[in-house]
Amino acid sequence: MCHFLTISVPDKKLPDVPEQYRSEIHFAAYGNPSVTKFSPIDWTSFTATSGGCSCDLYRAYKDSRKDDSTLIECYRKKGWSESKIERAISSRKKAAATSSGLRDDILHIVKNLVAAYSQIRLSLHWYSGQIETENFRLNDNGVVSLDDFMRENTFFRDESTIKILKQ
Repeated sequence: MCHFLTISVPDKKLPDVPEQYRSEIHFAAYGNPSVTKFSPIDWTSFTATSGGCSCDLYRAYKDSRKDDSTLIECYRKKGWSESKIERAISSRKKAAATSSGLRDDILHIVKNLVAAYSQIRLSLHWYSGQIETENFRLNDNGVVSLDDFMRENTFFRDESTIKILKQ
């Protein structure tokens, strides 16, 4: 199906997407226990998406993505509209061809959230079922400082969760 990036913050309310990213990125409340079990009960978890999922917000290491024509055909088979396909391909092209990890705008949002809350948790999973109810296991990659994360965000990988601290 798709990747979904979950961000958890130590607050009861969902934060706002920074204004400069609102046309590209959306936050939505999220409560899958496979992800939320890594955070205290009083934290809020939400997905960060672009084009309906988080696939274009994260590029896997040693990326083996299909070429655009194959992706377009795959999206058509899923019943996606031409405008949704165009948005997904456009968003995908925004990521630099050689980059890996989180897209720059999401890294900026992560930096702002850590500055605001002193700590956050990121989780990334490829869903094959319903995102609210699918049962799965994530690798806990421990804790990292924001400085270390920003310098080298390979700490964060697909099928994992990581806590990022301000210090």
